[in-house]
Formats: sequence, C-alpha cells, structure tokens
Amino acid sequence: MSNTGARVKFEAVREMAAASITTSYQLLGTALTRNYYTLLLTNTTNGDIYVSFDNSTDQMLVPASTGRVFDYKTNDMYLGPESIYIKWDSAPGAPTGLFAVEVQYV
Repeated sequence: MSNTGARVKFEAVREMAAASITTSYQLLGTALTRNYYTLLLTNTTNGDIYVSFDNSTDQMLVPASTGRVFDYKTNDMYLGPESIYIKWDSAPGAPTGLFAVEVQYV
C-alpha cells in the first residue's frame, strides 16, 4: 500500500502545571513556529481553562478534566504560527493536574 499524502510532523508539547496557572493570561510555553492543521487541548486540571490567541480575548473554554481536538486539515484550513495563552476561569482552591497543547503540521 502506498501513501500519496504528506508526512505529518509534531511541534514540541507545550504544558503548564496547574499550580503555575493564574486568573491572568500567561504564555503557554514558546510561540508556535509553523502553520498547523491539528490542535489538541488537554486539561487534566480541576478547573476550567480559557484559551486565547491574542492574550486578552477568551476565545476557547476547556472545562476541567476534558480535552478538545480541532482538525482543520479536513477542510483544507490551518492556524498559526502564533502564541497560545491560558488562564483559569476561576482558580480552584487546591489546583491539580496540567494543561497541554499539541499541534501537528505538514
């Protein structure tokens, strides 16, 4: 069986421990350096997290103990390169877990 598509590549995972997240936006790792087609958001914390791409607007909400996957390649679209910022919706009393972002590009 031959493959006629392009090889998928991964940027390094960006993650932040719950104890480091605040109610003000913070840069999640380093800025993404490539256009990307798949975005995976994983929230293993015990609090809801807002995601922003402009450091001020609540653009995505990832509830506690959930994840979200966005596949833009299916519709021939892409995002990036850009920075991703996160903050608590409301900080839990004893934060646990982490928040991570993974991206795939071609």
